[in-house]
Amino acid sequence: MASPDTWSSFESFVQATMREHSIPGLSVAVMQNGQHLYSGGFGFRNRSEGEPATARTVYGIGSVTKSFAAMAIMILAGEGRLSVGDLVRKHLPEFSFGDGRVAEAVTVHHFLTHTSALPPTPALKFGMRSHFEAWASPGEMERVQELGLWDEWIGHPPIETHEHHMDFLKGFDEEPLGRPGQQFSYSNDAFSLLGAIVQRVSGQSFECFVKRRILDPLHMEAGFHPSWLEGRADVTELYETNPEGEAMEAGHWFHAPAMVSAGFLKASVLDMLRYGQSYLDCSVLQPGAISQMTAPLFPCGRDTYYGYGLRVHPNYGGTTVVEHGGSLKGIAAQFGFVPEEGIVAAVLANVKDVPVDKIWRGAINPLLGLPMETVWSRPPDCECTHEHLARYTGTYRSGEGAKVEVILEDGELFAMENSERKALRPTGTDTVGIMRRGEETEIRFITGPLGHVDAMFYGLRILRRDR
Repeated sequence: MASPDTWSSFESFVQATMREHSIPGLSVAVMQNGQHLYSGGFGFRNRSEGEPATARTVYGIGSVTKSFAAMAIMILAGEGRLSVGDLVRKHLPEFSFGDGRVAEAVTVHHFLTHTSALPPTPALKFGMRSHFEAWASPGEMERVQELGLWDEWIGHPPIETHEHHMDFLKGFDEEPLGRPGQQFSYSNDAFSLLGAIVQRVSGQSFECFVKRRILDPLHMEAGFHPSWLEGRADVTELYETNPEGEAMEAGHWFHAPAMVSAGFLKASVLDMLRYGQSYLDCSVLQPGAISQMTAPLFPCGRDTYYGYGLRVHPNYGGTTVVEHGGSLKGIAAQFGFVPEEGIVAAVLANVKDVPVDKIWRGAINPLLGLPMETVWSRPPDCECTHEHLARYTGTYRSGEGAKVEVILEDGELFAMENSERKALRPTGTDTVGIMRRGEETEIRFITGPLGHVDAMFYGLRILRRDR
């Protein structure tokens, strides 16, 4: 059990991180063995009105929503209405991508583990288009046009239904990432279509199914559509960081009707404790289903694996940590639990691309007997020859819009990303460290069958190298 001095130090840690990264508002909640240890808000949910963030403030949770999609699938599996081994086409006959042959072999399990061979696509942008057009302020529209996004958005019809989404994937002109089950590449498309499977199997919308089977039984005050927020007093405003590093008001919530299961739930940190506790007391799923969701099924980073909608660290400080993050406009989320220690924690903030995972670890580390600043892992330096490093140079892209250029100067590697130049630290024969959101993460270079570097694994996605 952490002492009052621990939480005082934690609060100083949070405040220092917020200052460093210009975070307007943030909320934290921690419990252990069913007992609340800490909850509170920092900064403002509405800075211009001076309204403070609290433990009850509602934020977006972004991709933490994916674990709700996985839980919904496991509920249906437990009732015998589907199996994770089912081919996706059993439930979505029109599902296809590439030349269609790879799609024939994709199972629900592949969707749940991001191993379907679906390459990253821009579908989420098109999924948010119609809602953005209806709600965007003049300032928001101007910013989107300045970034060059509007031309891309209007170049494709909006994706408003699951059928629209599957039509889009049929026509998406990019090769699959090998065969299903071969490689991990994070896929918003896969988790969006898991929502379609829940809808078809249950006979009700994904949102209604999750409300009836997860949110209501856990007494969670949470919802999906921005209209759910209307009339609620303790809801955050959204912020975004300008080129000078200052947090500015970001306008209305993004929403994608056909892709809600990929990242659009809204909740408070107290709600997320109730949700996390359900994994420990088996109040929604049977123990066997929870074991499936939290098993280290497929590697997705150094000492890190993916289960079903959750990341798993099998040996963090001698114990298993299960977690997931989320990020979207005005959203930074980190949620997870430590089953062996009965710990559940959640951190939610109102600006994207800030290190809420650092704050989340700062909350659980003392409970695990670790220094507050302990990171997931930090591999040692690796000595590499100039010739070896030169193999990595080139431009890497994904269909989502990511672009990273790797250059070699005076024996040192650098990456150019979003006009920002970052040093790369060799950490292995095919890996380098790169600073992202204030902490080092890893890039892994992927060598093809002919011995050439064909791609990189970065930000949980596979980015292909320009030929």
